[in-house]
Amino acid sequence: MPSCAQAVSRGCEARELALLRGPLGALGFETDAEGVVTAVERFTFAAQVGLAPGTRLLRLCQRGLAGLSPPQRRRLLRNAPKVCVTVLPPDDNGRPRRPPSSDEEGPVLPDPTPDLLLGTDPPGDPATTPPRDGSFTPPPAPPVLSEAGEEEEWEAVTTVCSSILETLAREGQHVPELWEPPASGNQRVPEEEAQALSEKVLYLESQVRKMQEALQQEQAAKAALQAEIQTLRQIRPELGDAPPRVPQAPS
Repeated sequence: MPSCAQAVSRGCEARELALLRGPLGALGFETDAEGVVTAVERFTFAAQVGLAPGTRLLRLCQRGLAGLSPPQRRRLLRNAPKVCVTVLPPDDNGRPRRPPSSDEEGPVLPDPTPDLLLGTDPPGDPATTPPRDGSFTPPPAPPVLSEAGEEEEWEAVTTVCSSILETLAREGQHVPELWEPPASGNQRVPEEEAQALSEKVLYLESQVRKMQEALQQEQAAKAALQAEIQTLRQIRPELGDAPPRVPQAPS
C-alpha cells in the first residue's frame, strides 16, 4: 500500500485506499456534492475495505476533491483504470468528519506529498464563504454514482457473485474491518490482507466465468435435444401415413 500523508481531524487520520472495480466495472458506492459517501453496496470491494456511509473523500486519483467539478469526479469514478482515494472515516456516530484545516494538520510521514490533502479555496466574496462553525448548508446536488450496465446477463452475474459471497459469510469467513480503532497512531493495514482480498475477488470472478460457460454448454445441449425431438415428431406422422405391408401367400 503506498504511503500517504496523515491529516488529523479531531483525533482521526486520513487514509489512502486503492479501490478495485467489480465484474460490472462499478466501484459500488455513492457520494454527495461535498464528497461524503452516502451509500455503499453490499459485497463490493469498497465495502470490504471498510468504506462506509459518512466517510469523507479528500482526494480522488491524486487530485484534491476541492479542485474537481462534479463532471470531472464522475469521469474519474467511471473511467479511471485505478481509483485511489484519500478518505477520513466517519466518527463513532457515523457522521462525516470536518475536513482538516491548516491548524489541525498532523505530522507527515517520510516522503510526503505536498498537495495530498484538500486544496484551499480561492478568496472570494465573504458572503458566499462557508462559516467555520459548520452551519453552512450546501445546495443539493445529484449524487456521484459509479454507474453499471443494465444488461440482464450482467445482472445475473452480479446475483451469482453475491450469492457466493453470502455463502462465504455463512461459513464463518470474517472480513476484517479497516476502521477498527488502531493500537497506535502509526498502524497500517498489512499489505497481505489487501492482497488476500484482491485474490478473493479474482477467484470469485473466475468462478462466475466457469458458471457462465457451464450454463452456455447446458443451453446448447438443450437446444440440440429439442431439435432432435422436433425431427422425430416430423418423421412420426410420415410413418403413420404409409400403407401397411401385406404379407404375400406362398405360391
